[in-house]
Amino acid sequence: LDYEYESYASSTGSLLAWIEVADGLSSTTDRTFYMYYGNSSAADQSNATNTWSGSDQDPVGVWHLSETPTSHPYADDSSANNNLGTFNGSMTTADQVAGQLDGSLDFDGTDDYVETDDASVLDIGGTQAITEGAWVKLNTKPTGSNRYAVMMITETGYESSSHDKGIMIDSNGYAVFYYWDGSSVHFVTGMTDITDNQWHHLVGIYDGTGGVI
Repeated sequence: LDYEYESYASSTGSLLAWIEVADGLSSTTDRTFYMYYGNSSAADQSNATNTWSGSDQDPVGVWHLSETPTSHPYADDSSANNNLGTFNGSMTTADQVAGQLDGSLDFDGTDDYVETDDASVLDIGGTQAITEGAWVKLNTKPTGSNRYAVMMITETGYESSSHDKGIMIDSNGYAVFYYWDGSSVHFVTGMTDITDNQWHHLVGIYDGTGGVI
């Protein structure tokens, strides 16, 4: 059973981990998991890469954003694709803050962002299905026609090619999922202001014909 540590506190024994269940979980049948513990000399058998691989729906990238800018060279990718993210803007060690799960990054809304290099697995064309997700916590809204970018897949700029898809926050504090279907861009907008300084899990889904958030 492959798993990846998100966090572990030896002082309390608190563990947060991602576990791969290859054959899925049932909503009607119980599944039992066994945890081995109490042996401080036991070998670490975690395997982050295998946790996120082994099916026809492997993620192209998994970024926990628990790394500290300036003291760590990259935002690590736990998937098998090694799409490492580079820290940009005026990010410092102070931008590594507590998150919904473990660590997270505090973006200033001006010039802070994490960027991955171009990779073929990220070339997700207009008719290819995609799911994007992120935990966000916001306390301010963008002003005017500006938008906060949460996640973007783009080649040469926003709304520039058939690969463009992403999640943004508009000036109302609403989450927006946009996708280019090969001929035009479409926007799906939520109806809840999420700039309430609370954690929200955003997921944008495009199935090849339409999108939801």
